[in-house]
Amino acid sequence: MTVNGEKEYPFTVPPTRAFSAFGRVQLFIDLEKGNNTIEIKNPVGSKMDGAALQYINMGKELKRATENYAKKHKTEEKPIVYSICEWGFNKPYKWGAQAGNLWRTTLDIKPIWSSVVAIYEHNVKLYEYAGPGGWNDPDMLEVGNGQLTVDENKSHFTLWCMMAAPLIIGNDVRTFISKDGCVDYSNKFLQILTNKDLIDIDQDKRGSQCRRYKTNFFTDILVKPLENNEIAVCFFNKSKGVKKVQVSISELANQGFTGLPDADEYECFDLWSKDTFTAKNLLSAEVKPHGVEVFRIKAK
Repeated sequence: MTVNGEKEYPFTVPPTRAFSAFGRVQLFIDLEKGNNTIEIKNPVGSKMDGAALQYINMGKELKRATENYAKKHKTEEKPIVYSICEWGFNKPYKWGAQAGNLWRTTLDIKPIWSSVVAIYEHNVKLYEYAGPGGWNDPDMLEVGNGQLTVDENKSHFTLWCMMAAPLIIGNDVRTFISKDGCVDYSNKFLQILTNKDLIDIDQDKRGSQCRRYKTNFFTDILVKPLENNEIAVCFFNKSKGVKKVQVSISELANQGFTGLPDADEYECFDLWSKDTFTAKNLLSAEVKPHGVEVFRIKAK
């Protein structure tokens, strides 16, 4: 209910258990002297509306709680990260930013390759909804779980970083500890999860999720705009055989969404091998089965 186009009185009409077919609710409202305009409307026209309204209201209450706590204890207000999970049933990417900070876009992930790929295929299409303060969440990382190969684990982590996903590890961290109680830095899964160069891609201040620039049945080319007019390019091989993938960097520079300037030469940094090389135009690589090659590129 809105009074005089300004003050809102949200309320819920309960279901009736009486002989009447109508539920009832009573409200106390403030009226001005003279004529008043009262508008009663139902914002819930679909299941998506109902889910959005409930999560948005919860977000408001969380903000109010932090404000009240700060005032009561005379301290600095502490932020809350609000993670929305209704498994993507009600398209939370369309309204999640009004409620919280991240929203699950799919059903729960499983530590098997088909699950990783299926979730990627859905989430990669939602790039327009992600940005600073609000992120598509394709669920936690399964690096080190199940029967995923090393290359599949590297691909899983890389794809999540390219999609600017929240990086929440879902494995047993005790496996990263040696018998002497120290961190086992030789652990191959720990090395994947602590690839700082890829984490920097995920957490880039521009806050853009990658776009799938080109695709066929076997391979995808992903492009993620970064700050300082740089880009990340990922070649993803979904097949069981080695595939050669290539793309024109100059072509990418002419795409409005990348921000990469035209140049005679480009500096390319391989985020897994840590090699740096110069490319005049064509970027190419042989990609292992279920593997990735990923590069950070800037104009020289």
